[in-house]
Amino acid sequence: MNLRDMSASEKIIAVKNMVDPFVLYGRIPEMSAALKSMPSQVPDPVTGSGTTVFRVKTNGDCYLNGTGYMDAIDVVAYIYRLTKMQAVDKVVELYSGGWQYVSNVKLETIPKKRDFSLSDDDIKKRKSFLRSMHKASVEGKNSQEVCRYLAYRGLNPDLLPPSIRGISKALHYTKGKDSSPVKTYWPAMLPIYHNAEGKPISFHRIYLNLNGEGKAPVDVCKKIMAPTGDMRGGAIRLDEPTIYHDEAGPFGCLALAEGVETSLAVREATGLPTWACYSNTLLEQVVIPKGITQVKIYADKDKANDKGVKPGEDSAMKLMKRLISEGIDCEVLLPPLDIPEGSKGVDWLDVLNELGTRAFRFKASAAIDVRK
Repeated sequence: MNLRDMSASEKIIAVKNMVDPFVLYGRIPEMSAALKSMPSQVPDPVTGSGTTVFRVKTNGDCYLNGTGYMDAIDVVAYIYRLTKMQAVDKVVELYSGGWQYVSNVKLETIPKKRDFSLSDDDIKKRKSFLRSMHKASVEGKNSQEVCRYLAYRGLNPDLLPPSIRGISKALHYTKGKDSSPVKTYWPAMLPIYHNAEGKPISFHRIYLNLNGEGKAPVDVCKKIMAPTGDMRGGAIRLDEPTIYHDEAGPFGCLALAEGVETSLAVREATGLPTWACYSNTLLEQVVIPKGITQVKIYADKDKANDKGVKPGEDSAMKLMKRLISEGIDCEVLLPPLDIPEGSKGVDWLDVLNELGTRAFRFKASAAIDVRK
């Protein structure tokens, strides 16, 4: 088929038919670690965060925690921060040198990208693990380890919402020298993760040092428990925002941030109902409930990586644009601090500790203040 006659969807199909994903990934430096470790998990190829968040499967698909399955075009779009059609052109450039070198493409039906799905047995097992964790835990404000940790970080434990729980002994797996699993036990803070519909589907485990002074000295101190549903669109709902109604219709306000501690700082300083979105990728995808008319995004201020990407700020801006297009009054707020030498960035917990609550210019009205 002549390329000039192709629609956008036909170009996507053509590229999927002509590309060997492993050849393509071999031409992307950011994919080298994932290819070498395939099918094991590696850090995020863009941000370098985490250690078990991204993997290449043996069929050429990739999986990114919080996003789900990705085909070759999705991977290129994510790594190079491109739109879908820009990524199609980039794939052709990387693979063949450009569209001018492509001919005799085939248009065949391509299976749709897989949605999140689990077997009934998997869901049953995951729910059982989550129920056991919930039963063994207590509300965060009643956990000595959680309270000591938050005080150490400069936060007020007395203001903890019920959506933060704590446990004195949580299992942690790490790899030993011979790659065999090594078990250790640590206290953990357990924020509850909710899906887009507001149903609890996981615990975010933040392993803590035994003395409460910082996180546990393990290779990965933050782990999400296997969720019982799709994480996309969801968040750690520290609060449920109040929706009011008048002659003009419903209205309500919500604050968003990435990390749990950052979100607790925003909540403590402003009194606004606040959600923690777990990562910059999930921040972009969060679904705002009907009736919310105003959103404040308290973004992390990150240094640009070698591609000029500032993960926290860029994701916040993408979310803002989407929410504005949905008719929501939205604003991105960046920490009024310089990034220290040798640091990757600053967040709003840094602001609370260095400048105090006066640096947070928005405050909740008495009617919606969650600190009461």
